[in-house]
Amino acid sequence: MPRELLHIYGPISINAYGTTIAVALLIFLWLIKQHPTRKSLFAHVDLTQALIVGVLLGIAGGRTLYVLSNLNTIHGLMDIIDFWNGGFSVLGAVLAILFGLPLYLRAHEIPVLPFFDLIAIHAPLLQSISRLGCFFAGCCYGRPTVLSWGVLYRGADTFAPYGVCLHPTQIYSSLILLLIFCVMYFFAQYRLKKPGQLTALYLLLISGERFLVDFWRDDQEYLSSSALQQLSINQWICLIIAISAGIGLWYFSSKPPTKSSNQ
Repeated sequence: MPRELLHIYGPISINAYGTTIAVALLIFLWLIKQHPTRKSLFAHVDLTQALIVGVLLGIAGGRTLYVLSNLNTIHGLMDIIDFWNGGFSVLGAVLAILFGLPLYLRAHEIPVLPFFDLIAIHAPLLQSISRLGCFFAGCCYGRPTVLSWGVLYRGADTFAPYGVCLHPTQIYSSLILLLIFCVMYFFAQYRLKKPGQLTALYLLLISGERFLVDFWRDDQEYLSSSALQQLSINQWICLIIAISAGIGLWYFSSKPPTKSSNQ
């Protein structure tokens, strides 16, 4: 698929990356609004406003971490804000939402853990579809490979190296995230009833996905210390998230069930 789907005027165009993200967000929002938990916990206006805040935080955090991890590709202000053409860190989005959104939720008296649990069920599908946008844009590309399923990028505006056979790491991520969504949607939400359990499991699974796939990714940044260069910066972040999520899952699971969790 070409990166640019429709050129409108000058620098304005509709591209595959932005279209894929938009489709992913629409499916994500629709599924959440249809979920029975949403109807029992939130007024429609509260959920909509909270989701908008979450999306904005995610975009800001995802783009910020991407820019900080790829300073060598940034040459001006447009390179910083031009996220619709590709270049986004899922980890940055997750961290921004985790630290920023609870402030909004508490200010509007929306229960934090139930809200995050609802998001955690559906977020892997949002990420899975969004990774296809990365594939079309050529960002988040893999290491060179001789395997038969390697991909070649021949577009002049792609982020990936031109004409080199690469691991389709975006597809690896998309498939694993789709599997995580199936686990969360079809199994976990019916077994994990205590507030916070689904959120902790989600963080544990997606950090594991990113940690694994990063071994095949080629767009990595490493810490300056030679002792820490066995893993990328993002893999170290994933380890911290996974350990924290594991502790959180144990903590939430060990708490006595509340009245609402038994319903």
